[in-house]
Amino acid sequence: MAQNSRLPLSDTAGDARQAGEVDFDSLACRELAARLRQLNLNLLPVLQKLLCTRSVAHTANALKLTPPAISQALRQLRSIFDDQLLVMNGRSGQLTPRGEQLRIPLSRILGELDRLLQPPAAFEPSQEAAHFRIATVDYVGFLLGPGLLNACGRLAPNVTLEFVQMEFHGAKDLSQVDFLIAPRETWPTIGKRAESTELWREDIVCIAGPANDRLTSPIDPLLFQGLRHVGFQLPWASQQTRGQLQPTYSLESSSVCTTPSFLSLGAMVAQTDCVALVPRRLAHALHAPGVEGALRTLEIDYSNTSVVIDLYWSRGTNKRGHEWLRALLKETAAEL
Repeated sequence: MAQNSRLPLSDTAGDARQAGEVDFDSLACRELAARLRQLNLNLLPVLQKLLCTRSVAHTANALKLTPPAISQALRQLRSIFDDQLLVMNGRSGQLTPRGEQLRIPLSRILGELDRLLQPPAAFEPSQEAAHFRIATVDYVGFLLGPGLLNACGRLAPNVTLEFVQMEFHGAKDLSQVDFLIAPRETWPTIGKRAESTELWREDIVCIAGPANDRLTSPIDPLLFQGLRHVGFQLPWASQQTRGQLQPTYSLESSSVCTTPSFLSLGAMVAQTDCVALVPRRLAHALHAPGVEGALRTLEIDYSNTSVVIDLYWSRGTNKRGHEWLRALLKETAAEL
């Protein structure tokens, strides 16, 4: 087999060429790029129509341009291809051999280019498979998981979800997952390369078990601090970070036990003399039959108990189904 001495190709480049891909490092590709820079690509649809109609007037009518504009384009095309392309004989036109040679390949290329430039088809949840990773704390998965799974079962049988709990220090960490669900105070940590939307607003309440059945609502912060209490704490979160994310953190400085699981707080409180501060929606969920029915919810008389829970994702993501799941997360959160 003859070798082209100008184009030394690696095995990988050869495989790419056989698959119809472009070897961007090749001399041929660089020469093609140089030729394209000299070509007004807007002339190609004009040429395709001229080769089909063989008429300046018909081409002008089809493209909604003037005949002089089409004539000028034909002159430019003749210069580019160094060929007459279309020779007029009275009111009819005759393609040159070069023009005839271009007609079918040009129509095919323009058709492929049109398909390439079309926006992608909308995600079809009933037909397509997708996997999404959602970083958050356990209570968020506890609240959203059932609604999301029921919706996916009805609408998207091939969509799978993965809830993960992971350390976050910036936008790079956000790129490892599809979504992060966290308090709004997380925003400065992630940076400007993230998009976000509000999911719900939350407030912090106190939960108590049978051992503290004499406690009344609202509970005084000093009284809470004097009780044995357990608290939520991510192992990688500094005191400063925890103070930013948890508005009642200052009340929990002497916790007898900390855990990275909100759900385990419910079991600890139900079976001991400890109390805990948790999001209100979690407290209500823990009252459900078969969960931790002995728990009571008490208001905490504290100046700031509000939390806004936001959904975060990397700006510019184009993963298929991402927008669909984003809408489903909003819808599911609205039903909490």
